[in-house]
Amino acid sequence: MQILELPEIKNDLCIYRPRGRFSLVEAVDLVSRAISNCRKQGVNKLLIDVTGLVDLPIPTLVDRFLMVEDWAQEAKRPCHDRIGGATRVHSSAKIRR
Repeated sequence: MQILELPEIKNDLCIYRPRGRFSLVEAVDLVSRAISNCRKQGVNKLLIDVTGLVDLPIPTLVDRFLMVEDWAQEAKRPCHDRIGGATRVHSSAKIRR
């Protein structure tokens, strides 16, 4: 199930929290559209929380390069991105040494 929400703007910060199941290409496009939307509204700061994305494949090094290149072009200027997701907590009982 996909839940598309519009970016929220608070104190000159655009916050986008996409949720649902997307392919890597679709997820990259969601971020590109969020960048474009925030730029059109004159907001220069953007926070994207991807912890709500389900079963998103881990991007390869080439995927990461192409993602950031697309986003920098969308932003119309150099782009410094940090991409973060949910951290996984493992029970020590499940880890065998």
